[in-house]
Amino acid sequence: MNLDEKLEDHPGLTCPITLKRFKHPVYASDGHTYEKDYLEKWIRTGGKSPLTRESMSIIGPNRAMKSLIDALTSSP
Repeated sequence: MNLDEKLEDHPGLTCPITLKRFKHPVYASDGHTYEKDYLEKWIRTGGKSPLTRESMSIIGPNRAMKSLIDALTSSP
């Protein structure tokens, strides 16, 4: 199993909508992190959190998550 597969298996490093490793993680108002493009689409089509069912919006990029994943995937 390669590193990308291991990251995809780790729920803390994957988007709860796509179940894939983050590329552009963003914080949402429900307190969770999602993949940006998929969250934007999710909000346009329903607006409720897939995890909490609260109304939600994007707060901003999750730079810490992005840095962690970049560091893990660039390690030898």
